[in-house]
Amino acid sequence: MLLESKDRFINLFEQNPVPLWEQDFSKVIKILNEKKTETGDLKTYLDENPDFVSACISNIKILNVNKAALDLFGLKNVEELKIHLGKTNTKKALEVLKNELVSIGLNKKTFSDETELVGKDNSIILALIKSVIIDDYGTSIASVIDITEEKNAENKLKEIQYLLLESQKIANIGSYELDFLTDFWKSSPALNEIFGIDEQYNRNIQGWIGLVHLEDKEMMEAYFENNIIKNKEAFNKEYRIVRNSDKQICWVQGLGKIEFNNDGSPKRLIGTIQDISEKRQNLEDLIIAKEKAEESNKLKTEFIQNMSHEIRTPMNGILGFSELLDNPDLSVGKRKHFIEIVRNSAHQLLHIIDDLMEISVLETKQIKAEENPVCLNDLLRYLFNNFNIKANIKNTKLVLKNDLSDQGSTILTDKNNLNKVLGNLLENALKFTV
Repeated sequence: MLLESKDRFINLFEQNPVPLWEQDFSKVIKILNEKKTETGDLKTYLDENPDFVSACISNIKILNVNKAALDLFGLKNVEELKIHLGKTNTKKALEVLKNELVSIGLNKKTFSDETELVGKDNSIILALIKSVIIDDYGTSIASVIDITEEKNAENKLKEIQYLLLESQKIANIGSYELDFLTDFWKSSPALNEIFGIDEQYNRNIQGWIGLVHLEDKEMMEAYFENNIIKNKEAFNKEYRIVRNSDKQICWVQGLGKIEFNNDGSPKRLIGTIQDISEKRQNLEDLIIAKEKAEESNKLKTEFIQNMSHEIRTPMNGILGFSELLDNPDLSVGKRKHFIEIVRNSAHQLLHIIDDLMEISVLETKQIKAEENPVCLNDLLRYLFNNFNIKANIKNTKLVLKNDLSDQGSTILTDKNNLNKVLGNLLENALKFTV
């Protein structure tokens, strides 16, 4: 009966599709027990004494190995496996072996950990190793499960998740999932940043509504109830939120797709929310710039119309009185008077042209100011003397009043530009004073 059970065990061991090998830890157990009496912390001792670790590993005897294990490493027999394992221990494998030695030293019968093994063509095998001591002599059966594909897929998934989260941060886009059964939603880290919330924030429907700007709440509640729930539309809306952390107002665009149960009831809403505050600000800036451009064009049109009238008046005077001067019967007195009118009209036209040139320079921002000490009393007296003649002709009283001394009225400014500004003000004042 015992012989039959032994044969059955051997057959099960040999034919098992899981890589297995039988080990003898008897000498290792003896060495570890002796060392435990010398040191209180076996793990620290193993970390600090690599030669002792090597001595323990060399005393592990591999008694038997099944075909699946040999195939895993591309080997032919147990002797080749002993040599292979002795030569190919990676840093990770040595750490796992030390952990197993600690486990044995603590008289534990089972051990399990993830390790690295070197397979065919020096390829790295990520494996889950489990060992069980099956008797009092230190005999152990170890199984090795190749989890390389699983780990690679897991690492690939982590990389994809990392890239997704980073791309969400860069684009200011967060993702969410709303479960209609529980009325709670999940959010990505990027969305948490947009909303200014942490993991403790109450993520139910009211929690979302609580983030919506007061002036947009009624609109968004109606949109969610009528468009999303009732009409089963895809979520696509721009609205304002107030960030929970700093109360900053932000514009966001929500996009989402709703999924339904077989009975037509809403199951979940999945989608994204993007911070579009900068986009909205740029749009508002463009609208303001457009309005300013339209206003500027309107003012330019009015200006051209006014200048056309201003130019036509002296031009008509020049042309009209030039034709009258062609009359040979014209008296000397009238001829002199007409010549004076033509001369004044020409000066007026030249002044208008100077104004146009001045406006052109101002628009192209080519004008430069030169600051020098200027006595305002002197400048005002000069302007008064020039414009008082014109004021007398129009029977308009022009008064100069100086309350400051010459020293007190001296400032740093551009004399020519100030003279032009004050001169234009006086010119317009006399022109439009009835």
